[in-house]
Amino acid sequence: MKIFSSSIAWLAFSLTLLVSACGGGGGSSNSAGSDVSIRLSSPASVQVLAVQGMTAPNTLITGTASGNLQSLAGKIIYVQVVDPDQLFKNPPSVSVTADGRYTIALMGNTLTKTGNFSGNIQLYVCLDPACSTQLGNSPLALPYNVTVEPGLVVDTTPIAFTSQFGDPTQTRTLTVTLPKYLTNLGVSVINDAGTPLEWVTVMPSGALAGETSTLTLTVPPAAVGNYSAKLTINAGVNTPSALSQTISKTINLSSQVGAGSNVNGFFSPSSLALTRTQGDPLLGLANIQFVPRDGTVITSARLDYLSAPAAAAGHPMANNWFTLYVGSTVQQTSTCLTTISGIDCLPAGTYTAQVVYDISFNGVASELTLPITLTIESR
Repeated sequence: MKIFSSSIAWLAFSLTLLVSACGGGGGSSNSAGSDVSIRLSSPASVQVLAVQGMTAPNTLITGTASGNLQSLAGKIIYVQVVDPDQLFKNPPSVSVTADGRYTIALMGNTLTKTGNFSGNIQLYVCLDPACSTQLGNSPLALPYNVTVEPGLVVDTTPIAFTSQFGDPTQTRTLTVTLPKYLTNLGVSVINDAGTPLEWVTVMPSGALAGETSTLTLTVPPAAVGNYSAKLTINAGVNTPSALSQTISKTINLSSQVGAGSNVNGFFSPSSLALTRTQGDPLLGLANIQFVPRDGTVITSARLDYLSAPAAAAGHPMANNWFTLYVGSTVQQTSTCLTTISGIDCLPAGTYTAQVVYDISFNGVASELTLPITLTIESR
């Protein structure tokens, strides 16, 4: 049970809000304040359907005081709120006007437990901190019925990857249980300061309310070093009681790549698969990165065209559809040639090529290849 309180100075023409320490559950006497009574105007009750991780809706309680209000001039009025299921934050915000109208603003707490919670929020209005003297009708009772369904469920234990330079791509999967009343699901990865971009990718599958989604984390080979990021899962929820919020979970990710290997360098990705539509005259972009071991140098580079459909024999683009820029991560593809008579494009089919780097490490030469497949689809 949670009990919190505020106090106000009741003056003849103005009131000053004060905050007092938490008090007890209130006494039973109200004889000294019986010439002033309080009533609750709204709301009649608090009815909420939510999911775990949401914040209970803020509630504005209004009411009136009647009777000999002048008898309260210059006195401190203490308002204590007894909140059995800790639905609201401490302290409440209380205001009152000289004609006896009052408001109590309760700010919602995060709903951390599932289940049905019902009872009465009790509002004690008193003339002393211990609430041994209450105004007439105190305590007021505000009924509530709050149902909290299971929320966004995922293991938030930090995920750490370890590897040596040139080790194969690593993957992990996370199972996420999605809340009821899901409206949207978002996944983002934000690298920590100083960490290179795109060292990890996250791909979700399945996003139906009340069911499970699988997140696949992929960490390709990388340069020697330490990498870190934060994975955030955001679930938008809109319940039948018109409570619309986003629930978030954050997981810390890290990767440590050591130097203990005999690999002198590698391409990332290790192969390239491109798809174009027949007749598309626009240039295409492809990303490849060569990651060398410290001390490795590129001595030469070339592009070998390996195969093409029979229908492409003699076409000027059959051995000219990929442009290699050594030292750049962005490469260019083109499947059409603009001539005086118009645009001449490669026919549909599968084309293959490879990038070849000759490298040297401590005077020892070796060769690295990156296979490329281009598929041109018919319109």
